[in-house]
Amino acid sequence: DTFDQVIQGQATGYAYAFEYLGPSGYGILGGGDPAIYGQGYWLATDTGFNWTMAGDRFLDPVAIPLNEGWNMIGNPLWFPAPFEGIHVMYGGMTYPWQDAINMGIVSMGVLSYDNFTGDYFNAVDLRPWNGYWVNSLVTGAMLWFDWPNFQVLPARLSAQKSGMPIADFLWETELTMVDANKNRKSIVFGVHPESTPGFDPRFDMPQPPSSPNGGSRLAFARPEWDLAAGDYFTRDFRPEGKDPLEWNVLVSTSTPGKVVLSWNSLNWPEGMDYQVYLPQDNRVVVMSMRSQRNLHLEVGTEPVPIVIRTPDMVTGVEDMPGMNYEVGVHPNPFNPMTTIHFDLPRPANAEIRIY
Repeated sequence: DTFDQVIQGQATGYAYAFEYLGPSGYGILGGGDPAIYGQGYWLATDTGFNWTMAGDRFLDPVAIPLNEGWNMIGNPLWFPAPFEGIHVMYGGMTYPWQDAINMGIVSMGVLSYDNFTGDYFNAVDLRPWNGYWVNSLVTGAMLWFDWPNFQVLPARLSAQKSGMPIADFLWETELTMVDANKNRKSIVFGVHPESTPGFDPRFDMPQPPSSPNGGSRLAFARPEWDLAAGDYFTRDFRPEGKDPLEWNVLVSTSTPGKVVLSWNSLNWPEGMDYQVYLPQDNRVVVMSMRSQRNLHLEVGTEPVPIVIRTPDMVTGVEDMPGMNYEVGVHPNPFNPMTTIHFDLPRPANAEIRIY
């Protein structure tokens, strides 16, 4: 059927449909364009309306081909069901969803969108007529929707829980941003003993493209991973025991103004701490993320990079050649006064910051 027959013909005002075209962005569809079974679309309206759809239940399995990178899919089921019922076809084999993640065919998470917060979230149950995002790490994979697979109780709902102990070096923290328009974005960073320094589909998650309406962005920047899904991630986990650690975060807003970044360090192992560093100013703005729980940051028209890092790192830039210097403090310790002196190899502007 066409979009006009399916949805737009019932709209009381304007109604627009957008399809995702990959790295080139979105394309707008007309009312006469076909609505493809199993494909997802953005719908934009100026007035809310109710719509109905008559038809028969489609009982045969549905295969949805995936491009490498992000894919916007439509749920072809006629009943709510756990996402674990999705199977993935690749290389002539069919794999359960978690197995496909472990094999590096798709990345973790089936994502949905909250129109009120403007943020993505992990879908738990797939709902009829809803759209979702899936990231394929390979070329030639297909999603396989066969309704009996969705009748199996997933492990997360099973009465048998995992007995694996939680070590004190396994932790994760949510970093949240609220922009000037009160839109909320969240990303997650942490340490896991089974993660790797590179991209790991079991722990790291690419960020889906922004909606056609645009909006703010909060993401980890990892261009070195070179994924078809892009350079930005909503989850970034590091292996245990790799110090020092740092996470590169990019902050941008659709409306310039003040944003508030917040985090919770209560689940951090004892003695662990991080600081927030602004590379463009070569300045530490939060000395201890354990003792300070939020940061007010002014963001203009250009994205602002920040770095979350271990406190023993002094600067984010390389030393300039030939600029060795000495700093002395006498007396030390002191009360109530001391003298700070320094020597430079040549005349230059200098700045001393005392923390």
